[in-house]
Amino acid sequence: MTDSELVKWLQFSSNKSILIVNGHNLLQELLCPFKVLVIANIGALVMGQIVFVVEIKVTKDLVIVYIIGDKAYFYYHFEIISQ
Repeated sequence: MTDSELVKWLQFSSNKSILIVNGHNLLQELLCPFKVLVIANIGALVMGQIVFVVEIKVTKDLVIVYIIGDKAYFYYHFEIISQ
């Protein structure tokens, strides 16, 4: 993906919310901060711990990254806890 393609894609996204399909099969917007469950030990985070995502970023390869505290983690280390 070129830089210009990435810029075009990112103009339609937000770093303060994420869209998910909830347990009722409905599209739901989660606003930061939202809770996630750590499903694998990563850095200082321990499996089973609940933490808050304060911001969302996307890598150049379009992989979602959660900002937790002041550190960035790939989304696949977590399970979203939605209400």
